[in-house]
Amino acid sequence: MEQNSPERALMLAVLEDAIRSFADERRTRSGRRRRPAREAEAWLFADDHAWPFSFVNVCAVLDLSPSAVRTALRAAPTDGRRPLWKLRLRTPPRRRTRRVGAIAS
Repeated sequence: MEQNSPERALMLAVLEDAIRSFADERRTRSGRRRRPAREAEAWLFADDHAWPFSFVNVCAVLDLSPSAVRTALRAAPTDGRRPLWKLRLRTPPRRRTRRVGAIAS
């Protein structure tokens, strides 16, 4: 999928909205916010691969690690000091291993 495609932008918006809903529930126990927050939490922690807009598929398109996003959400402070949607969600790039010398046959 193209880097600046409308589909990617929509997927990013869906993810941001879910994170905001999840964060709202953690900060306040308002009855009006509970249902969207529970739905967002269910979506964020589901391992559904069948639906194009499932959390794991959205992460794949956005080049995010689902487990890194989930870890950041679980570990985020609940006092509102740092908005959840500003958390660093990407995993660090893997180091390339250099081959030292080739095996001669």
